[in-house]
Amino acid sequence: MAAGYLHCSDKVETLLEWFVQVIDKPVTNPLKPILTVVPNWTLSSWLRYQLVARLGVHGNCRFVSPERFVWEIAITLVPELAMDYRYSKGALALAIFKSLPTILNDNRKGVVLPLDLQAASPQLIHQFARVVADLFDQYCIYRPEMIRGWQAESSNWQAELWNKAASNLLGRTPVYLWDTLKTKLESMSGEVEGLPERVICFGVYMLPPIYLELLNALAALTEVHLFVFMPAKKIWEVVTKPFEGNYFTTPPEKIASRIKDQINVQHGFVGSCVELGVEHAALIAYRCGRWVHKERFSEQWPHSLLGEVQRKISEMSTFSGGSHSLVDDSIQIHVCHNRFREIEVLRDHILKWLQEDPDLRLDEIGVFAPDISKYQPYIEALFGEGSDQGGTIPFQIIGGGEGNRSPVIHALEWVLKMLDGRATAGEFIGFLGMEPVRLKFDFSWDDVSTIVQWIIRTNIRWGLDEIHKAQIGFPGHDYNTWRSGLDRLLLGYSVAFNGAFAKIVPGDPIEGDRVELLDKFLAFVNAVAEIIKRAKPEMTVPEWCELVQMVLDRLLVDPDPAGLGIRRIRAAIRQMAEDAEAAQFEDPLPLVNLRETFLLTLSDPYETRVGHPAGVLFGSFKWTHTVPMKIICLIGLNDKEFPRIEEHLTFDLMSKHRQVGDRSVAAEDRYVFLGAILNARQRLYLSYVGKSIRDNSDVPPSPLLQQFMDFICESFNVPLDALVRRHRLHGFCHVYFDGRDDRYFSFSRSNYSAASAQPDRSAGLAKTWSRQRQIRVPKSVSVDNLVKFFQNPAKVFLQDTFGISLPPEPVEILESECFWPEPLVGYEIRKAIFDGIIEGQDMDTVAERLYGSGLVPKTNAGKVVIESERTKVEPIVERVKSKFPDSVRASKEFIDFEINGWRITGEVGPLLGDRIVLGRVGRIRAKDLLEAWIKHLVLVCGKGGIGGATLLGLEGNKISTITLNLPESPQAVLHELLEIYAVGMTRPIPFFPETSFTYTEHLIKGSEDGLQALEKARKKAMDVWLGGEEERQIAESDDPYFDLCFADFALPNEDFESLAIRIYKPLLESWQKLDG
Repeated sequence: MAAGYLHCSDKVETLLEWFVQVIDKPVTNPLKPILTVVPNWTLSSWLRYQLVARLGVHGNCRFVSPERFVWEIAITLVPELAMDYRYSKGALALAIFKSLPTILNDNRKGVVLPLDLQAASPQLIHQFARVVADLFDQYCIYRPEMIRGWQAESSNWQAELWNKAASNLLGRTPVYLWDTLKTKLESMSGEVEGLPERVICFGVYMLPPIYLELLNALAALTEVHLFVFMPAKKIWEVVTKPFEGNYFTTPPEKIASRIKDQINVQHGFVGSCVELGVEHAALIAYRCGRWVHKERFSEQWPHSLLGEVQRKISEMSTFSGGSHSLVDDSIQIHVCHNRFREIEVLRDHILKWLQEDPDLRLDEIGVFAPDISKYQPYIEALFGEGSDQGGTIPFQIIGGGEGNRSPVIHALEWVLKMLDGRATAGEFIGFLGMEPVRLKFDFSWDDVSTIVQWIIRTNIRWGLDEIHKAQIGFPGHDYNTWRSGLDRLLLGYSVAFNGAFAKIVPGDPIEGDRVELLDKFLAFVNAVAEIIKRAKPEMTVPEWCELVQMVLDRLLVDPDPAGLGIRRIRAAIRQMAEDAEAAQFEDPLPLVNLRETFLLTLSDPYETRVGHPAGVLFGSFKWTHTVPMKIICLIGLNDKEFPRIEEHLTFDLMSKHRQVGDRSVAAEDRYVFLGAILNARQRLYLSYVGKSIRDNSDVPPSPLLQQFMDFICESFNVPLDALVRRHRLHGFCHVYFDGRDDRYFSFSRSNYSAASAQPDRSAGLAKTWSRQRQIRVPKSVSVDNLVKFFQNPAKVFLQDTFGISLPPEPVEILESECFWPEPLVGYEIRKAIFDGIIEGQDMDTVAERLYGSGLVPKTNAGKVVIESERTKVEPIVERVKSKFPDSVRASKEFIDFEINGWRITGEVGPLLGDRIVLGRVGRIRAKDLLEAWIKHLVLVCGKGGIGGATLLGLEGNKISTITLNLPESPQAVLHELLEIYAVGMTRPIPFFPETSFTYTEHLIKGSEDGLQALEKARKKAMDVWLGGEEERQIAESDDPYFDLCFADFALPNEDFESLAIRIYKPLLESWQKLDG
């Protein structure tokens, strides 16, 4: 039966009871869905669950948003609208962008725009068009009469712009839709074919006036039910009194004013929060005054502090005072130092609630924030898989913004932002690591790590090739480009020598499984490069849509088996194409505007949800406030963040003359906050960042939260300290585990371990190896591995024996050419020059090798760098030539021999004559001495002869020369080193190259004798181990492998001292040092 029914209550459960009764009533056609309007997905999901729970099974409700509802009613009553009405905000923005220049060309006097179109760039003009389109769209909903007036006469620049844009849309605007629909409704009577037999609107807390007008008109043709949540009983009492009269003819502004006068709110908190409810009630009274109305407000409330607060809000009573007996944990306010601690504390409380109440379900706990996306990383870290805080807690996140987007959408956004960039190494690496890309090209995480090392070692910085660099306005050379880097990788696979080929220096040799990885990597780079090259600074909308589709086809795979992300992307492509067609827009747009427009079209907050459907519900206030739950948690109630601050455009005509029903973000936030308080059934949990992380000083909460705290304290005589819990900066503070205050607790295993730990550092891994493990060490070793072992025994032991590789220090991905080298790059250049010269190469060959390696660009600046570094190397080169005048170039010897049951293999070099010659453009270090010493011993024992080793170092202008001569028994010395190696591969040995050398040198070559020499040696060694006072001296203990194995190392230490002497004494007895 056609009629309007108004249902009102302060409890959503009461509205639900009536809703189920309405749904359960028979209809003429049971196969036709009942159209139900809801504000968000969360409420529709909750209603579905409740219908099934109460009716057993039900699938005949179709939930839609208010916008979708209007459209479906429109095409039902006026079918031709489906063919010729294609309005959207995107189409309006394009129509405005197309119309803006014509305003200037008309030369009409008095038209002044807030933007100088003649000076503005196309990007800025398009952004302005989007802003104006948003504003005009609001005008269509909240000021349709103003739009109709503009259509009659253009009185200002907005009116003229609207009329021109509307003509581009062929007049098909929301006002046209509303007027067409209104005319059709006024001309109809009785039953209308196709119209839903029953229409329901549930939980929409503020319907714009034009929507209420539509519902009122529909009530004359079909059965319409409006379910309204009204937080304050007193408001509704004032509204219902005049329903018998002509209240519906009174303007809503007067109704709202009358309600405010009669409710006479005396408390600031409640009064500041109900303004939106008052206006909504006034609009309902004005538009739906003749409807049948039903109301029920709660008389019984829980006997708790929360229940009494809810009673006072609903009744808007002025009672003050109360008993301390109301103090309980039904309302809790938590003060934390940062967002992470807010989530960490919340997690502990959820676990406690679940422990105390076995019947509590996770989906009966709701956690809401002004912007949940700011908390999403912490939620996923502390509630998700891999959390060490006491187990995984299933959860779901609604409306999480960018953080809630599907992986394939996030990957698409990334690559679209690369289109007009420099194609930097960092951009490619970031894109490569995304799951949709890894799935498309079959990359594992180990593959990604290998590829990152390839990129670093081949000095890929930016630019696809020289043509790409020139196209984006830079000098057209291929140095440090992807093309040059890939050429080096391919040459490393193709050839087996270290020299340059066609002026290209080969990269690392690529063999085995890595050949297949190289092929996949090449396919990835070529696919991305093709996409980037197809993008133009300006493109038409069809060209853009084709490019996005190409990205989908060639670069991405949706990890979601249902393919929801891909479907949303394709829908956005279609929508953007339809917008251009609707606006008759064929001109090219700047790439940046196409990207921004597409990403805005792609975003659909109504559908953004991730996680477990039966888990703890996280969401932003605006999506989730209408659902009642046993426990409601409101987090992020921070100053300057909540309520949101009103921001209006200077040319917003609505803000200058506000009307009842207009949007107000501050009023919405206050009303939502009040609704959340009333929807909590057992507990209300509030938290905010109220402590400075810098000095622990107090930070004020949201003004609204402060009002609420004052409201409780004044109304119920409750001390503030009974409500507020001030948390420590860290979760491992002892107060959470000592049990002295039951308000502070934690379920975190890792925090408990940290709190229980002794203040002293762990003794280190070495003590766990006090007895030698039965580990078999192969009696064969390469020269390079033997050198690496003595340069860091702990590292080789952990990596080779147990496969333990500690995370390396973060490597900076360079994204620009090296016009003047950093210190480490400068050292690489000097080393390359020195190695090239002693190998007999001329400087032109060395320079080409440096150019080909990507260390130096082939520019005038690059030539200056090479010449500058060559002059630094020249003193050492001259010293080498003077000491070895008969040697033309350095060589290497291949070694393969056995000694006392050990087999040693590998190359030894560089050799000048029969001597090892190592040069370092810097101070000679202990690791250099060990390398030269071991190679010298291996060469002598493997090839015979006298041999020897020479090291040359340059520090400032001073050249140091160290000569290592033949020891008395080289075989015995080498065998001793091999025995130490055998032990060091079964357990960590306390040998640290720099520290051990300092100890041995001062003990053996120092001027002191006896105990005095020993004490000095120990002191100097500890200075090196811990980092002395010398400028730039680095502590050797900072090495992560040494730190892991020997965290508590200190002198005296018998094993350390014995090893240092066994290794370095023969070396020091064989060396000669000459400075000058």
